[in-house]
Amino acid sequence: MLNQAKHRPSLARRQRGVILMIALVVLVVMTLAALALLRSVDTATLVAGNVAFQQSAAMSSDAGIEAAVTELVASSASTASPTTPYDLGGTSYAGNAVPGATAGYLANGLNPQYYAPDTASVSPATWTALWTYLDGLGLTKTLPADSAGNTVSYVIHRLCTTTGAPTSAGMSCVTSVSGSSSSSSKGAGSVSLFGSTQVYYRITARTQGPRGTVSFVQAVVAM
Repeated sequence: MLNQAKHRPSLARRQRGVILMIALVVLVVMTLAALALLRSVDTATLVAGNVAFQQSAAMSSDAGIEAAVTELVASSASTASPTTPYDLGGTSYAGNAVPGATAGYLANGLNPQYYAPDTASVSPATWTALWTYLDGLGLTKTLPADSAGNTVSYVIHRLCTTTGAPTSAGMSCVTSVSGSSSSSSKGAGSVSLFGSTQVYYRITARTQGPRGTVSFVQAVVAM
C-alpha cells in the first residue's frame, strides 16, 4: 500500500510594501520633474516676452531720433547753430554747459555729467538718474504714446564746451567739414578747397514701455 505524500499549502509570504514605497518615490520624482518643466517653460515665455518688449521700445526710439532731427533741421533754417540751452523754442535742447559751469558735457561712453543752471554740480551714476534730473529741469521733450503703448522722450546736446556761437572766442566744438562745392582744384604751390563747417549734436531718446521696459538710443548728427 502506497503512502500518499501529504502536500501542505505554503504559507503566504508577508507583504512588506516595498513595491508601494518604490511607486511613491517614482511618483514624487515625476511630480518634481513636471514642476521643473513648467517653471522652465514659464521662464522661457517671460524671457521671450521681455525681449519682445525691449525690441519694441528700441524701435519706438527711432521716432524720437527722427523728431529731434526734424527739430534741428527746422532750427537751422533760422540760425546756423543753436547757441543757448533753449534756442529751439521747446524744451529739448541742452547746451553742453551753462555759464558758470566748471566743466562741459562730455561726449564719451561713460555716464555723462550735467551741470544745473544754478551751477550746482550733479553727477548721476546711471542714465536713468541723469534722465530724471534732466526731466525735472524741463530739458526733455515727450512725444505722444504710440500704438504699442511706448512713450518716447528725447534731449539734444550740442557737442561744444560751452554755450554761445560755435565761432565765438574760446569755444571748442566737435565739427566736421562738408563740401559746399561740386569740385575743387589744386594749382602749383596752392590749394583751393571749399567747405562749410558743421557742428555735431548728440540725440538721446528714451522709451518707456507699457510694462516698465526702458530703452535708451543715441544718434550723432552734423548740422
